[in-house]
Amino acid sequence: MIFSKNKGFTLIELLVVIAVIGLLASIVLMNIQTVRAKARDKRRMQELKQLQIALEMYYNQNRSYPNTDGKWWSHCDCDDWAGKNKGVSDDNGWIPKLAPEFIASLPLDPLRGTYKGDLTGPTNDTNSCQFCYIYRSNGIDYK
Repeated sequence: MIFSKNKGFTLIELLVVIAVIGLLASIVLMNIQTVRAKARDKRRMQELKQLQIALEMYYNQNRSYPNTDGKWWSHCDCDDWAGKNKGVSDDNGWIPKLAPEFIASLPLDPLRGTYKGDLTGPTNDTNSCQFCYIYRSNGIDYK
């Protein structure tokens, strides 16, 4: 048997290990992004369900829905929204008079403040409007 005095790794072995670690790291990061997106969607669904319940409680007490005179109201920073920059409670809430009596505070979208152009993925929309919830009602029904 012949023993070598040089102990260590060859350059090829080191490059293979680095490549495998890089591949595993990219797979983990892709899975984390998917989980985050699913969590945001789940949160949105829960918030919309809470809003629906609060709107029905408001309707039961007042026999109408919070009225915006048929205009869209939101907490967006968009220049083209008539009801932009509304608050999250009281008469100035993006759903007026709903919070804090029927819901603690009006929710805001989890991606609020993120421009579509900043997102990674298939969308190439560079709309400058932020993600947000919007509301419209004539008192009889709502969207």
